[in-house]
Amino acid sequence: SLLQFFSSTLCGIASDRYGRKSVLLLSMIGISLSYALWCVSFNLTIFMLARVVSGLSKANVAIILAIVSDTTTEKERNRAMAWIGAAFSLGFIFGPLLGAFCSQLAIIYWPASSVSFFILPACVSLVLSLINIGFISKFCPETLPISKRNETKTSITDVYNAIFPWRLFKFSTIHNIKSKHDVTILRRLGIASFLYMIVFAGLEFTITFLVYNRFNWNSMQQGKMFFVMGLCMAVVQGGYVRRIPDGKEITAAMTVSYL
Repeated sequence: SLLQFFSSTLCGIASDRYGRKSVLLLSMIGISLSYALWCVSFNLTIFMLARVVSGLSKANVAIILAIVSDTTTEKERNRAMAWIGAAFSLGFIFGPLLGAFCSQLAIIYWPASSVSFFILPACVSLVLSLINIGFISKFCPETLPISKRNETKTSITDVYNAIFPWRLFKFSTIHNIKSKHDVTILRRLGIASFLYMIVFAGLEFTITFLVYNRFNWNSMQQGKMFFVMGLCMAVVQGGYVRRIPDGKEITAAMTVSYL
């Protein structure tokens, strides 16, 4: 997660200068490499190396959000972001379930192997990632024309402002917003998002241990749990969020947060 924090920020800056598609492809190639390493992680060292490569390459979500911003108007953006959230939820639905299914399948057909339970999910992830690279190369156009790219060389100060949290929350890297009121709103949204993600990330990474220790759930049962969670997320984000009227976003967010 720490490496993803740095890479997402720096890749975002790079995409402003070199274009979205090239940086997105580079990110996806890195993710594919991490899955390839995961396929041969027969010891802890290789597994940790795979996770390091994965963390350094996980800038794809940030770049995709930038692409959405490039290709939508202000009125269309809320709906487009909701669709991105719904797509994320679909991944949350089918990803854990597919991984659990592949793990159980490997145990059934290769019971003598002590590593089969993770090799098959890793191989499937690698194949899907390579398909994703081909899809992006073939069908995704560049959304940031050369005329709109940032030609200014990135200084050490810009990098410092982008990777250090106390500077990042001040949005010091954004130079085209002159209104102090708008900057204040961005800061508040950034802090609110940060606090929410702390809770969500804590839930996402610990709930599997909780249900295993408390209920002795196996990987398939945990996959079904994430399926239900993702289904609820998809219904809310794909069905409700994109229909929120302009100007009512804060009220809707507060209502959902209280729930």
